[in-house]
Amino acid sequence: MSGLSTTRNGSRIGVAFGFAVLLVGAIGVIGYLLTTQVMKTAGQVAQTHDVQVRLEELFSHLKDVEDSAHAYIITADEEYLRRYRAALVGVDQSIQDLRQLTADSPAQQQRLDRLGPFIDEEVSITQQGIDVRAIAGLESGVQVIQSLAGRQIMDSIRKVIADMKAEEWMQLRRRKEVERASAIDARRMFALLTCIVIVLLAAVALLVRREAGARARAQAVLQAAYDRLDRRVEKRTAELARSNTLLRQEIADHRQAEAARRESESRFTQFMEHLPGVAFMKDTAGRHVWVSPTFKKFFGRPCEAFVGKTDAEIWTAEVAAPLREHDQLIARNGTALQTTEAIPHDDGVHHWLVSKFPIFGDNGTPTLIAGVGIDITERMRAEMQLRDLERSTVQRERLADIGAITAQIVHDLGNPLAGLSMQAQLILHRAKRDERQPVGMVISPIERILAEVHRLDSLIKEFMDFSREQRLDLTTIDLPRFLNDVVEFWRPVAMARAILLNLETPEDGVSLTADAEKLRRVLDNLVKNAVEAIDSGPGQVTVQVSLPAPDTVCIAVSDTGPGIAESVEAFRLFETTKVNGSGLGLPVVKQIVMAHRGTIGFARLQPHGTVFRVELPRGGPDVADATIIGRRLATG
Repeated sequence: MSGLSTTRNGSRIGVAFGFAVLLVGAIGVIGYLLTTQVMKTAGQVAQTHDVQVRLEELFSHLKDVEDSAHAYIITADEEYLRRYRAALVGVDQSIQDLRQLTADSPAQQQRLDRLGPFIDEEVSITQQGIDVRAIAGLESGVQVIQSLAGRQIMDSIRKVIADMKAEEWMQLRRRKEVERASAIDARRMFALLTCIVIVLLAAVALLVRREAGARARAQAVLQAAYDRLDRRVEKRTAELARSNTLLRQEIADHRQAEAARRESESRFTQFMEHLPGVAFMKDTAGRHVWVSPTFKKFFGRPCEAFVGKTDAEIWTAEVAAPLREHDQLIARNGTALQTTEAIPHDDGVHHWLVSKFPIFGDNGTPTLIAGVGIDITERMRAEMQLRDLERSTVQRERLADIGAITAQIVHDLGNPLAGLSMQAQLILHRAKRDERQPVGMVISPIERILAEVHRLDSLIKEFMDFSREQRLDLTTIDLPRFLNDVVEFWRPVAMARAILLNLETPEDGVSLTADAEKLRRVLDNLVKNAVEAIDSGPGQVTVQVSLPAPDTVCIAVSDTGPGIAESVEAFRLFETTKVNGSGLGLPVVKQIVMAHRGTIGFARLQPHGTVFRVELPRGGPDVADATIIGRRLATG
């Protein structure tokens, strides 16, 4: 019976508790809905306040725009111009905020649409005043800002803002009324539900008192639960011990990794101490943040004398300027650069081959400029010595060519001199036979003597030109104009043989540093050979200019003649296909081109014809590689 009563009381308590839980849940749901409504209304009220605040900020920024513009026009103080730009940013931000806050109000959005053109016009007028002040002076700028249009625009802006404020005040009053009604409903509902819960709790308390006998059993159950909890705690303790073991292992691994890192740093330091050059890192401002220990070895100063300083603080302005220019180029392009930099040492200026590269940060922009440099001064000196040796070799080869020319001169002068001797003897014989004969009897032999002398003179000049060292008088040449002069000179000769002579140059002007007189001789020889190769038309000779590289110009002379035979070596000394040719024209041309540090070659065209290509450095030959008696850079 006691057990049955206990069971009934337990059922009643359960029902009471269940009903109480349901009521509490209902209270929670209703409270949540009421609280949500109140919060929503409060949020709308706060939104209305935010709109009013943003309207005040917008008008304040517009006043700052107008006042800063007026102050700048009057004083020309750049600080007011800075405030003017900051106020423009504030105007844009306020407009964006108002757009977001009034997104649920079409009427306010329409007013913002009306407000936009007024603001743009106001900004346009103030900017016009600033521009006029900067161009025409104070009085003109003041006339612009005192114009009636500016005041009318500000009045229109004030009216639109006032309308928006009025609209927000109306919405504020409505929302506050809704907020107060929601709060009253919430208090009433909470009071009712609280009373019901109190009654139910009192009933439950009465039933609980009747269940005092059941507490002993509940205590036993609780003790069993404690025992189970102890077992779980022991199990958890064992798990924590295992976790501690793993943690100690991780700490040991971390210490091992730290030791490996220190060892790696030690190796890196030793490597840098024995680097055959120097290494460094700079920030984007050009300040050294790290230099290798070898700086002291090469520059005789401790590393501390470089760290934290810029190149301008370490070297002279002439030395630091190109170093800073290279760093800025790398930071701007984000690419590596290899260049040669001249650095002063105690024993003079040394040349360093430096490879620089950017180190990028997390945002993808260069944060450091790193580099490695090697002193190549000795190598450059060795290269200069090698260049001198090459000159000596070329000079010996020229002496051998001059010997061959001398032998050829002796051979080529033999027959003409014999002919001259015979013609002179013929004249003398006729004169002695009859001294009264007219002079006309000896005109023809004399003319043959003069023609032979002229031919010998030309031959000797060609020999002398080839044997003479090419000395260059460099000028800056307008290449299209220069080639046009060459083509116009040879055009009558080509037209007389029914040959078309063309010139093709780039639309943009091309300049070239060269010896104009010697380059003219090269082009005259090539064009003359092309015309003579065709002999009689129809045919075509084309002079074409191209740029195979930014620092190189190519001049091609092509013809539609029969072409050069495979057995002919065009640039070999004394090689010629002409009846009266000396075989020195193209060798002299090649000699002039090589003196300009250029190249010349030819190719056979299909089905027939030949093209000669001359490639020259646009900046002219290096003064260390060519004999130059004068360098004169002209402007036209």
